[in-house]
Amino acid sequence: MRRKLLNLTAAVSLMLCVTVCLLWPLSHLVRDELFWGNLKSSDPQVGYRSLLLSSNCGRLMLYEQAGGSRSDGFFWDRYAPNPNRSLAGWTSFVPGIWISDPDALPGPSSRAVLVSFWFPVAFFAFAPAWWTVATIRRRRRKRGLCTCCGYDLRATPDRCPECGTVAEAQPATGA
Repeated sequence: MRRKLLNLTAAVSLMLCVTVCLLWPLSHLVRDELFWGNLKSSDPQVGYRSLLLSSNCGRLMLYEQAGGSRSDGFFWDRYAPNPNRSLAGWTSFVPGIWISDPDALPGPSSRAVLVSFWFPVAFFAFAPAWWTVATIRRRRRKRGLCTCCGYDLRATPDRCPECGTVAEAQPATGA
């Protein structure tokens, strides 16, 4: 069960990684915006809110505005890219991720997060890389090879003479 979950996680993560890698260069040619409006808010004074996901010049922005213009449903728009976007009014705690200062955005109760495209690529590439390493080690172990360097351990089953790694205990075969 654990291996199936790792396989599924790695497959979904690989698809997301490839998708982000394809969208990254496209973000330098066009600015895509996905808008979702008229969401019910938990705050009764606000009433509704809207979400905007935008890709522009190598960055993704998630923008939430409470009490903004009232629009229902999903909208997708494509514009010319805006390469002159300043990062004034944004705070970066982690390289590649910026959080908006409360006074830097228009509208009441607005907030936004700006992420460089390399950050989700690195994040989504982690599970496929882990899956690849685990698969290589599992296959080497099954064939009687060193899990670190791949050296044949038939002559020296206790320790690898090539890299010095202590061999993992093989499961006992019942007779």
